[in-house]
Amino acid sequence: MIEVVYYVACSMDGFISLPDGSVDWLTRYEKDEEVASEFPDFEESIDAIAIGSKTYEFMLNFPEWPHPGKTCWVFTTRRLERFSHDIVFTQSTPQQVVAEAQAKGLRRMWLIGGGHLAAQFRRAGLITEYVISYVPIILGEGIPLFAPGPYRTMLSPIEVKQFKCGLVQIRMR
Repeated sequence: MIEVVYYVACSMDGFISLPDGSVDWLTRYEKDEEVASEFPDFEESIDAIAIGSKTYEFMLNFPEWPHPGKTCWVFTTRRLERFSHDIVFTQSTPQQVVAEAQAKGLRRMWLIGGGHLAAQFRRAGLITEYVISYVPIILGEGIPLFAPGPYRTMLSPIEVKQFKCGLVQIRMR
């Protein structure tokens, strides 16, 4: 079975971005050596990506595609610019995409976001691991970690890391 990891940063009040999708409140942590040292090992461990269309559109502002060589499914019903040959636009369900990734022999998928897509994966029982980095900020509004819904999911903590900068990362299954 392919692993699906929801690896994300969020505010203390549970938002992954501001209402307009911006994440400028995270930029101070990009330069933190301790935090930055965590990401390369994680990124190397994944061989597939699932991403929502708004998060993908945000990435179109980058000078180059940040995940070369990794198959990336973008969940969308709109026509979007293709940033890389690794990108597959899909209207499939999360279950269908996970089955397709598994059929291709992929082992570990990074669920990048956003909150609505994460909720769809969660409702389908497809997320095998949650890695949530809580940032010491209260935004008051924005895009939630998960879109609201009546689906309860009990989790088991695996690891908690506290960084000197104040960020706290919790890994759960």
